[in-house]
Amino acid sequence: MKKLIICVLCLSSTHLFAQIRLGIQGSFSSLNMWQTDQIGGLPTGAQTRQLNGFQAGLFAEWDLGYSGLVLQPALMYAENGTNFGNTQGFQDNSTYSIGYSSTYLRINSVRLPLNLIYKYAISDKWKVFIGTGPYVAYNLGGTEKGYYQVIYTATNQPGAFPINNTLQHSSNPSYAPGGVSNVTALDFGVDVLIGFSYKRWDISVSYNRGLTEEYHTTYTDLGNVFWNFTVGYTLWGHHRKPKL
Repeated sequence: MKKLIICVLCLSSTHLFAQIRLGIQGSFSSLNMWQTDQIGGLPTGAQTRQLNGFQAGLFAEWDLGYSGLVLQPALMYAENGTNFGNTQGFQDNSTYSIGYSSTYLRINSVRLPLNLIYKYAISDKWKVFIGTGPYVAYNLGGTEKGYYQVIYTATNQPGAFPINNTLQHSSNPSYAPGGVSNVTALDFGVDVLIGFSYKRWDISVSYNRGLTEEYHTTYTDLGNVFWNFTVGYTLWGHHRKPKL
């Protein structure tokens, strides 16, 4: 009886691990943020511009039978953010008025995507695939760096001051010229991806949109939106051939 139980467990383990693959992947990321106005008609002026970033980490794949469907979780270190250009709507004081600020917001996070992917085998070496799924991310921290431009009241001459803020976990509004840059601790979102595989290599592109209002100012709320251009390599495991 003991030998029978051991044999069953060994066969079950072999069957389970035959469905699993482990690998590494890295992405070039094109980062930006969507925004919504809180107060209509006021000069929010939050001109968000594309920012380059990256992500890298580990992924796993689990074949769902012989259907060609694959469940793919991953654990990634990732960057998010945007370039705020010519942002307006700041408070003036008796010494100067603030014309605009220009900053680079970089958010460092640990991201856990979970995608359902369909892989279609063109040949023994080539496959194409599409997929979608949610992600959750924990923001580790980051920076907001740049400057703000002022006009001195007494002389009507321009000037500039640096911005070098460390991000804090808070849902309160940020005010970069005042040294306050806040970001929520968690971010949730979804992605859609398409790509192809050659042997153990995967090449894909994905569109990702955060559903969390992650960064706030007095006038606007912002969340992540980004593209990933990803290369992955399977270190361990074999692809299962779908049955017709």
